[in-house]
Amino acid sequence: MAISKDTESVIVRTTQNYLSEAYEAKRDRMRLNRLNYDIFHHKQDYSHKRPGQSQEFLPKQQMAVEQMSNFVTQGLIDLGQWFSVERLPGAKGQTVDVNDVYVLLQRELEKAGMMNFVGDAIKTGALASLMIAKVHGKTSSIPVFSVKTEFSKEGTRQDKLLREESKSWNLFIELIRPEDFYPDPTGAGLYQCQNMWVDKADVLALCEGEDAIYDKEKALKLTSYSFDQYYDESDLKDRETDQSRTYSDYRVRVKLTECWGNIIEPVTGEVLFENVTWTVANDTILLSPPRQNPFWHGKSPFVVAPITRVPFSVWHRAPMDGATRHNIAMNELYNLMVDAGMMSVFGIKQIRTDWLEDDREVADGVRPGMTLRVSASCPPGGQVIQRVDEGALSPEALNMFNLINSEF
Repeated sequence: MAISKDTESVIVRTTQNYLSEAYEAKRDRMRLNRLNYDIFHHKQDYSHKRPGQSQEFLPKQQMAVEQMSNFVTQGLIDLGQWFSVERLPGAKGQTVDVNDVYVLLQRELEKAGMMNFVGDAIKTGALASLMIAKVHGKTSSIPVFSVKTEFSKEGTRQDKLLREESKSWNLFIELIRPEDFYPDPTGAGLYQCQNMWVDKADVLALCEGEDAIYDKEKALKLTSYSFDQYYDESDLKDRETDQSRTYSDYRVRVKLTECWGNIIEPVTGEVLFENVTWTVANDTILLSPPRQNPFWHGKSPFVVAPITRVPFSVWHRAPMDGATRHNIAMNELYNLMVDAGMMSVFGIKQIRTDWLEDDREVADGVRPGMTLRVSASCPPGGQVIQRVDEGALSPEALNMFNLINSEF
């Protein structure tokens, strides 16, 4: 679809308006996601602790997420025939065997790794409120083997195994990070956008052939895009994966914003394009102009579902929002009890260094079983070291810990 430069500018500006609007609506939700993922990866802010105080972590929330994922996954797809294929009611002239459709679909789901996908989706929904699947297809190379028979002049037969590459279409179900997903926050479904960072080489590969979807001339001009320039999304991904951030100058990584829905003129509000998909690169370049929705169902490829629904909401609620705060409170109480236990053994002591022959002996503390040499200035029966604390574990702390544990 050929469009003018002015129209391209309007589309890019409208896309940025969509992203800004959607980001403002989900900002508080993303803040909760950060905290949930920190606790999932056993990270808690202990900056208020003094040196020597306990900083242990109880993996209560993580175990709850794992149990939830395993339980729901097993209940959904691990027992028997977990889905069915039915004929369209009232349709005539259907000659396809329903059982054949079921077998083919089951095979495609197995190749797409449906078991792992459901488990990961449940974890994402439990920690980040939404399970977002992008259902589409991809063409991949598969090896095709054949045997070639050759005969020598002496009549000896020799078989050779040949390998060739063949292109094959496969179902691809992609789990989308909620932080990369930007839906219409009003619930009207005007647009759905996804941010992604890919290698420039992958972009150029999609500019070739009959199925090219990107403008090659524009793709060749793309430069590397910095993660830190947009809402600090790299920090969010670091928290999710618990991986250290890497900077690779040798890889040209570009940002793509893929959008589905309608494009409206930002001044007049009229619809310029209806039910189309388009892609903006690095926030400024219209890499793929609007084209009609390519799917037969006429909808976007995103399938979105929450675990805990909130009426009239787009982002809903994550089941682990409350569990995360319980885990933080349990960690604090547990560490207090560990400190109390350590205190009951070691305690707090006062020492008269002027009664010691060499006060350097206690410069690094008093170790268990240590013998101190006192000087002549120490009076008979004088105590060089004396304990000054009670060091008892409060039963109220233990009761409160058990109460929070039962509530969890």
